[in-house]
Amino acid sequence: TQPFTNIFIHPNRGSLLTQPHFIARKGAALIKEYGHDIATVHDYPPFYNSKGARKLHTQTGIPSVTEIHHLVGFPASSGIKESVGKFLSRVYLPRALQKATAVRVVNGTVKSQLASWGVPSDNIHIVPSVYLDHELFDSQLATGNWQLEVDVICSCRLVENKGLRELLEAVSKIPNCSLRIIGDGPLRKPLEEVVKRIGVEDRVSFLGWLPDIAAVIAELRKAKVFVMNSRSEGGPRSLVEAMAAGIAPIATPVGIAPDIIKEGVNGLFTTGEAEDLSRQIQTLLQNDEKREEMGRNATSVLETFERESAVRNYADFLKRIANTHD
Repeated sequence: TQPFTNIFIHPNRGSLLTQPHFIARKGAALIKEYGHDIATVHDYPPFYNSKGARKLHTQTGIPSVTEIHHLVGFPASSGIKESVGKFLSRVYLPRALQKATAVRVVNGTVKSQLASWGVPSDNIHIVPSVYLDHELFDSQLATGNWQLEVDVICSCRLVENKGLRELLEAVSKIPNCSLRIIGDGPLRKPLEEVVKRIGVEDRVSFLGWLPDIAAVIAELRKAKVFVMNSRSEGGPRSLVEAMAAGIAPIATPVGIAPDIIKEGVNGLFTTGEAEDLSRQIQTLLQNDEKREEMGRNATSVLETFERESAVRNYADFLKRIANTHD
């Protein structure tokens, strides 16, 4: 489908190795035909996209924004693949980003890391990529219908990076604590085996992917506490959605979490280790008044990530860069 008349998709039919050349060749042809004002590229290891964008900039002079939504393996890697990505990022990005017209990141954590590597701080712009449907969340909150069915909930792709093994261990340490997991992925079967091994089958449920955001919000509002236990993140969107739904969050200090959580005010931080996570979960489960207050405070993210404002801010950022580098 093509819902917008001014958006076109031109996929590279070749291998990834041809991606830089394809971006430069196809991009130059499109710029000549349509007169684009700016190019933006979302980059990640092995950085084929930014290599192509640099070629395109050299050929055409068009301003080029490199977007880094997530630094693979930072602050902690969860396997060999992420360790390799972490090494490549550390070696490649400091030099490559010096040549970008501007760098867009989506949270302060990534900006701080890039700046520590020598990327000029004034050329790194924080423009969040998360946006929320204000009307949908407002309608859910207005019902005031809290039917608590579960103690802890999380929402994510089931992969090593998400710290789900530690979450299961943490829950197992809390008598009668229940957990629901929204999402699916390659770790589902191994995690189900962990659940059986540690004897919490009657307290842990895997819900899989839900049909839409309304169904996710409805499920979130059945829980007392939301947990995001990732080792590294760009967002995640799920944390923002849980806070917008009025759920007190516990999160590792990665991705967007340090930008939106004020410790003890609208959420708690955890080291991600099972012992600490278990302690933080119990802190909230044992204090209904404090937990509910944190949940109410957490809904302020609705103002920060309101959909129209977020999209407008991104558009204004691109226009500003384009106009500055005519």
